[in-house]
Amino acid sequence: MQTRTRAVRLLALAAVLAMVVCCLPLQAFAAGEDTRQVGLNFYDEVNGAAAGEGSLTVAADATCVNTSQIAPPAGYELVNAGDLPIVDGWVYVAVRPSVPAEKQVVLNFYDEVNGQQVEERTITVSADATSVSTGSITLPEGYEFTEVGDLPIRDGYVYVGVKPAAPVEKQVGLNIYDIVNGQQVEERTITVAADAICVNTGSITLPEGYEFTEVGDLPIRDGWVYVEVKPVEKKPVDPEQPDGGQSGSGSGSGTTAMVQTTSNEKTLPRTGGAGTVAGGALGLSGAIGAAVYAFVIRRRIG
Repeated sequence: MQTRTRAVRLLALAAVLAMVVCCLPLQAFAAGEDTRQVGLNFYDEVNGAAAGEGSLTVAADATCVNTSQIAPPAGYELVNAGDLPIVDGWVYVAVRPSVPAEKQVVLNFYDEVNGQQVEERTITVSADATSVSTGSITLPEGYEFTEVGDLPIRDGYVYVGVKPAAPVEKQVGLNIYDIVNGQQVEERTITVAADAICVNTGSITLPEGYEFTEVGDLPIRDGWVYVEVKPVEKKPVDPEQPDGGQSGSGSGSGTTAMVQTTSNEKTLPRTGGAGTVAGGALGLSGAIGAAVYAFVIRRRIG
């Protein structure tokens, strides 16, 4: 009996609690007694389409929402700034697609000399850019600009006129020709500046045993340089000085030289040079002549 009475009491208490809960406003559970929830209706005014919905907690007596409290959907920005009115629990928020800070443009490299496209490449520029400076463009290898400065952006493309770059160097052939014997000695290739019109003999290494017939600047004609050479003349060897006189003392030096005889005899010293010997011979002849002259005079006097 007591158990049944207790159950009846519990059921009555539950019914009372349910009635109390149903009588409370929903806002009391959602945000507390001093606040309420309002809806945000985001509308894209550029494209004329809904951009999304959101919600925001405001004061219970609020009549408007400041845009500083509203975060627009990704990819959008607010059209207006300031207080937006709350109408029937909703706030109309005008938005538009946000302007990107950058954009992509395509570079169209075109070889104006050969009339063909060289390359296409995409670069990033500021969103409001209307042109691209050639100073910010890296050219394909082997090309140079036909004009420099600001190149306009048209429909997302930039036309870049280019031409093959002028080479810095070039190859020329050396035709080394022996004009004495009437035959070619050698052909060789050398590297010179691209604008060179001649080659100086000082920069040419000749084949061994040859020398230039003329020195100076030799003209480049049709990629070739004609180099006239002749065999180096061999000087005759002095039998008495087979080494060219390098070991001798030189004339009139007054130093002692050693003369080697043709046999195995001892080497005798010889002082003085050829001038000294000639001077001695002349002195001896003069002395003999003076003695003869004195002898003749004495005979006549006697």
